[in-house]
Amino acid sequence: MQHIVKTEEQLLFLCHLLGPFFPRVERDTCLMVDMAKLLFNLLVEVDHSVSELRYIDQICDMLYP
Repeated sequence: MQHIVKTEEQLLFLCHLLGPFFPRVERDTCLMVDMAKLLFNLLVEVDHSVSELRYIDQICDMLYP
């Protein structure tokens, strides 16, 4: 999956898909940690592939809690 997401718009779309499931999986700590690691790794990859992040505030708002 990490090789598919290259743009910020793709990452934002993925965050919109996964975000609603966070309250449902927060009971499973291992799954929550794995999802967070995946999203942070994707964010790093996208950050290296684009010159400027335009939607970083929205992405950070979702990842912060």
